[in-house]
Amino acid sequence: MRKVTIGEVLRLERIHQGKKLSQIQKATDIQLEYLEALEKNDFDQMPSPFYARSFIKKYAWELGLDDKILLAAYENGSMVAYDEIEVDEDKGRTTRIERRKIKSYLPAFYFVLISLGILGSVVYFVWNYSTNHVSETPITSSSQSEEGTNQSEEQDENLTISVSTYDGITYVTASGVNKPIDLKLSRLRNGSSWISVSETEVANGVTLNNANPSFEAELVTNYEFYIGLGDPTAVEMTLNGQKVPLDDLPAEPITLVLRTSSQMTSSSENSGNTVEQETNVTEASLENDSLE
Repeated sequence: MRKVTIGEVLRLERIHQGKKLSQIQKATDIQLEYLEALEKNDFDQMPSPFYARSFIKKYAWELGLDDKILLAAYENGSMVAYDEIEVDEDKGRTTRIERRKIKSYLPAFYFVLISLGILGSVVYFVWNYSTNHVSETPITSSSQSEEGTNQSEEQDENLTISVSTYDGITYVTASGVNKPIDLKLSRLRNGSSWISVSETEVANGVTLNNANPSFEAELVTNYEFYIGLGDPTAVEMTLNGQKVPLDDLPAEPITLVLRTSSQMTSSSENSGNTVEQETNVTEASLENDSLE
């Protein structure tokens, strides 16, 4: 038994299970940069302590580890005894034994023979292709590849914003980007205006005035935030520099539900909020609350 950091526990268990960070990212919906920071025990890279605890819990669940032990170590700033983590050691031991058996019964020359066969096939394919396409150049293919890459990058930066109201609740949906979204709330005229943004330093509220005319925050994707506005007609709200249309809202206190998503959302899906969709949102919100 030896003492290791939380990041070492996550990294060692992931490697032991033969999983890549990209697989963990797809399973937990946590961005790769945050997963890498977790494994390096660099919690300062997390958006907030709330996200750090949530990411540790999701990562531990995906690997079948005891999240309570890891969270306790995080809160106390202590090391973790690796043997205390609930790992299916019998399964891991069986896997290692089976691998040793396969290696012991597979002669080395079989591996060499297979490698030579694959290499020969590749050489033949390249020779045959170059012989039949002497006059063709790879410029078109390269151009198409670069164009596809540029389109993919543009799509990543194509933030789509929509505003809809259902059952007296106003929803703002920001979708289509994989990176954190910049939120800015600015005062439109003289006087003071009260605002609040959940999961930020102004979660309990702050007043925009001459000394403090605006508030900015970086919001992670695939999450739900609650934004309180004392007077929505006196505040301008932008996401990645794009203005959020709030002109139709009344001049009275209101709480907006801001959903950030890395997936593109069609306008018909945004405007057609059905009872079933609202039920799913409520369940997702309860799930996030339980993580907190």
